Amino acid sequence: MRPEHGTITMWFTAEALGFAMPNLGIELAYANAMTVLGIYLALRIEQLLDDVKFSSSLKAMTVLVFACALLSYASFSFKTPMPFFTTPPGF
Repeated sequence: MRPEHGTITMWFTAEALGFAMPNLGIELAYANAMTVLGIYLALRIEQLLDDVKFSSSLKAMTVLVFACALLSYASFSFKTPMPFFTTPPGF
């Protein structure tokens, strides 16, 4: 698990619950706290999964999911699917 996956999920939780960040300073502090928690979560999960042996089918699925993620990240870098990740014009 990459730290940013847990971080993004936790960061969007506040917005999903309707909490608005009153200013940029508080949002930056919140984002940094979520990043630290995401890294901590990734390190704990890595410790837990360190000795686990994965089957060949699970390894193949992991490679497939990674390839799909890589394709989406690359395609979103050139054209986002909606103005969710960027500020839309006129906003």
